[in-house]
Amino acid sequence: MVDPNFLQVVRLPLVSGDPAAALAQPESLVLSEDTARKFFGTANPLGQSVTVARAKCDKSEDACESSPIELKVTGVMRNVPTNSQLVADVLMPNTSVADRVSQEQKQDWTSPWYYSYVALAPGADPQAVIAKLAPLLDRIESAAFRNPQLSIRGSRIYHVYLTPFADVHLSSARYPNNMTPAGSWFTIYGIATVGLLIVLVACVNFMNLATARAMLVAAAAAEELFTTLFPDS
Repeated sequence: MVDPNFLQVVRLPLVSGDPAAALAQPESLVLSEDTARKFFGTANPLGQSVTVARAKCDKSEDACESSPIELKVTGVMRNVPTNSQLVADVLMPNTSVADRVSQEQKQDWTSPWYYSYVALAPGADPQAVIAKLAPLLDRIESAAFRNPQLSIRGSRIYHVYLTPFADVHLSSARYPNNMTPAGSWFTIYGIATVGLLIVLVACVNFMNLATARAMLVAAAAAEELFTTLFPDS
């Protein structure tokens, strides 16, 4: 489940479809290459339909039906690499009635069910952006803060962090509920160190073998010279 502009912020490459329009309509789907092949074989998946069960409706939606609905395939994206922070075989806009997250949960800032990606304006200072979010956190209208016994400001309870997109896979170990296990700089440095040691050992061995070979060549040359100078010896 993603915002309709997800592909404009997180630029996953599409094999077919328009990133700006693929998720614009509520009842649309973007499939990975493998998923499209699984559903439709070698046929062109664009314009095809996938039938899914309608999500549970909010209490305020009196006219909501429980019948299945059809979602139209509007794009096909390349398979996400296995070493990515993302796990995505199917993308569906969160404006769809098939979204199983209620409107109340979507509007709750304290809901932990989302991964948030933001695009900052060119030249924006991430720390300045974080500082300006404090007043917003103080105005949170969540049930957790409507408790009369809780008089703590939202910015004292919740803290916002911004991590560059390219760094998330190797710097998100401190965050719970990652989509994939976080990578480790310690592991990378360890492997690099082992690789460097192997190269150094290979260099030392090469130097030893080269020196030994040079000594054998020198000894053979000396013996030949000695034989030439003293043939009767």
